[in-house]
Amino acid sequence: MTAILTAEPAHAGGPIPACPAGTSYDPVAGDCSGSATCPAGFTNAGPKCEGYGTGYCPSGYTYEAVFDSCATCPSGTNFNPLAGNFCSAPPICPPGFANIGPKCEGYGTGYCPSGYTYEAVFDSCATCPSGTNFDPSAGNFCATPAICPSGTTLTGSKCSDGSIPTCPAGTDTTFDKNYDDCSIPSTTTPYLCEAGTYNDGERTCQSVPTCPAGTTFDTAYNVCSIPSTTTPYLCEAGTYNDGERTCQSIPACPSGTSLTAPSYRCIGAASYSCLVTTTAGTLSICVVIGQESLNTLTSGSPPTSTAIGNPTAVAFDSKGDLWVVDASNDRVLEYAPPFSSGEGASLVIGQTSLTGSGDSSPAGGLFGPTGIAFDGSGNLWVVDSGNNRVLEFKSPFSDGEKASLVLGQPTFGGYVGTTSAGGMNSPAYLAFDPSGNLWVTDQGNNRVLEFTAPFSTGQKASVVIGQANFTAFAPASTVTAKSLFEPLGIGFDSGGDLWVVDSADHRVLEYYPPFSTDEAASVVIGQPSLTGGSTGLNAYAIAFDSSGNLWISDGISGVGESLAPLSSGETVSQVIGPKTGTGNATTPGSGLRDPQGIAFDSANNLWVADYSHGRVLEYTSGATASSSSSSSSSSKTSSSSGGGGVPVFPYQFAIASVFTTLLAASFLLIRRRARPWKSGSEGALATS
Repeated sequence: MTAILTAEPAHAGGPIPACPAGTSYDPVAGDCSGSATCPAGFTNAGPKCEGYGTGYCPSGYTYEAVFDSCATCPSGTNFNPLAGNFCSAPPICPPGFANIGPKCEGYGTGYCPSGYTYEAVFDSCATCPSGTNFDPSAGNFCATPAICPSGTTLTGSKCSDGSIPTCPAGTDTTFDKNYDDCSIPSTTTPYLCEAGTYNDGERTCQSVPTCPAGTTFDTAYNVCSIPSTTTPYLCEAGTYNDGERTCQSIPACPSGTSLTAPSYRCIGAASYSCLVTTTAGTLSICVVIGQESLNTLTSGSPPTSTAIGNPTAVAFDSKGDLWVVDASNDRVLEYAPPFSSGEGASLVIGQTSLTGSGDSSPAGGLFGPTGIAFDGSGNLWVVDSGNNRVLEFKSPFSDGEKASLVLGQPTFGGYVGTTSAGGMNSPAYLAFDPSGNLWVTDQGNNRVLEFTAPFSTGQKASVVIGQANFTAFAPASTVTAKSLFEPLGIGFDSGGDLWVVDSADHRVLEYYPPFSTDEAASVVIGQPSLTGGSTGLNAYAIAFDSSGNLWISDGISGVGESLAPLSSGETVSQVIGPKTGTGNATTPGSGLRDPQGIAFDSANNLWVADYSHGRVLEYTSGATASSSSSSSSSSKTSSSSGGGGVPVFPYQFAIASVFTTLLAASFLLIRRRARPWKSGSEGALATS
């Protein structure tokens, strides 16, 4: 198939398209626009309405600026923003002891028992028999000079007349040739400290600090602390806190339009036909989400309801709503049909508002999210890749909703990547099999994990594919039917077969059920055999159309199609061509740059996450009406839609010929925002 060519809308030179009430048609932008309005008392500040000083703290609470919240502390403590949003009080040390970090030190408070003297070399109390003295240079012994016959002297280990030296009577000493003296082991006892303290080994007595009632000692900050009671800085009804002690609201737009940034205009879709594109089968781009139009390329930062930073995955819920992962803004967005270009999102997960960004609450925040999927009950599952975990959000959804369950970590507060049955390391994507079991591509551990329903927080995986056991993580030295190297996309066909994007080995693999640990793949797409891994296919995500054809997003070649029935060695035809890395103009048009997540809606329209252009494109169902056929045969047939997979960051290479050279560094590039990692039970931390 040939690459798509885009034709301009048919309205040029003809009648002006109809626009929603309160807007007018802009022929330059190719859309309908009108001005936005702010509530009374609010200031027009770009893409938002700001009301300074309109917020407040509840009675008994005081505002604290570091966390932009209202805090209260128990009597005897004070709010300490430097100690992790806790209420703190100084630790208590015994009289005469100084507070030295996480301990109380009392210099000179110790003592030696009667008859003993302190010796500094071994930090102990020593006593020696009469006639001897403690000699630290002679190995902690009591020593006295050796005796030679009158008129002779000790020379080395003998007297000058050749006789053996003798030792003083009554000292019980013996001659020691190593030190040339008479010695006996000293009697020692540890340097003593007062009751309730201990010797730190440096003639200093120490004790553990005590804390005021109701607090505990925090060794990280060397203070006594207790969590503060906080509540968000409050805003008037109908407004929200922007995180800077300023109340905001979304400007109002005429019906049928939505606000766009940074123009501060209300934009609506003009009523003309979809953009017509040409290939072996006809494709039409009908909707662009995340940008005002096909020919605009605006930044997704700071985030707004209409802008997308870098989309990595798309999915549809049972209502037909579109969900998009906005990885660079640490959020997931929901869009309600009917869809229109420049449409604003209606709900956000991972942030408390549609203008929020950044890693936040352990249960409600996201850090570099990648993949999404819905289970049979309509609950949303999100791969929180930077936090090395998968989160479940219960339906019905709300802005800033907190997750109800976490996999890959023992609690919502965990984020360190691990190699174990219950851990993950930069997971990429997920999918549910026909039985409702959850499958996750654990990219950093080069494996795929199955979690058996019903699910629970911290649950361990039941099956691992790509590794021989749950503690192995390194890629195989040679490509085999059992190996995986940075798996990304994942999905199931109508027969319940598992399909996985083996990205660094440039292939897509099929596994037959029933599934088992270390199972070998049965079919490979993109390579001539199951032992091939040469450069060619640079896949990120997969999806199946209603005819069972396999669609693959390729970061270099665009989006391609493999026709059913699928068989090993089958080639991928380019259907939607990319925009080259060196030709990324400010008006991208229909070109794709680093396409990643893909999905089909209920009408069999194809949706593509165009990562580097900050947008999601809809292609009409003509995308699947290919008349080409495959002469190859397969032992199994795929016929239902599946899932797509995504990485955290795209490779973004200019040309395919350099892909193999740069792939060695791709693991660190993909995991740029990942958390620390430890391998198995060793506990050794390493940052990516």
